Amino acid sequence: MLNGILKKVLFVLVVVVIFQNWGKIERVLNPSGVVSEQTRASARVVLYSTEWCGYCKATRRFLG
Repeated sequence: MLNGILKKVLFVLVVVVIFQNWGKIERVLNPSGVVSEQTRASARVVLYSTEWCGYCKATRRFLG
């Protein structure tokens, strides 16, 4: 009886771990979906912000 319960608990734990790491698993199975570093470097970002917002200032500094 205890053996059956442990198998069910282990199964649930495995399902939860797979669910939490699905993004990593998907990148391993489908590497073509990964954005190249060159594409990432040439991407344009439009930032709509205000002068008085501290978060906007931090984001401007982060984006360079």
